[in-house]
Amino acid sequence: MTRPTKPTVIKQMAGTLRKDRVKNEPRPPAFIEMPAAPEYFDEHAIEEWYRLGPVLKTLGLLTVADRSLFIAYCLSYSRLASAAESLQAAGELFHEYTNKVGATNFVARPEIAVIQKETLLLKAICAEFGLSPSARGRMEVPIQD
Repeated sequence: MTRPTKPTVIKQMAGTLRKDRVKNEPRPPAFIEMPAAPEYFDEHAIEEWYRLGPVLKTLGLLTVADRSLFIAYCLSYSRLASAAESLQAAGELFHEYTNKVGATNFVARPEIAVIQKETLLLKAICAEFGLSPSARGRMEVPIQD
């Protein structure tokens, strides 16, 4: 499987853009102002929207076309945070389960599966936006006047 192509804006920030390899990449319009968070967001999603959204907008990584992906990121972050809070409130990683035969077993709490799933999803979405520590190390932030 081949490595996914990086967006031109990420290549420019990283200083790896080569003019001989520039494609006619579509450039969706950027937001003039950071849009309001969707009404159906809970507190965790809203917090993440206003924490990370302005940063992505400033870097040119959040455009009109990227809004849906950023919404998915915020919702995934919210589910991760809620599952972590629920797991912390439970105080245990395992709970007792009695099956139909009557045997008692210790099984992992369902929050653990949610945390694992959402972590993988967040990692994939962050890769699309160039938000991993290794990606940031290769980027050069534009100087603002």
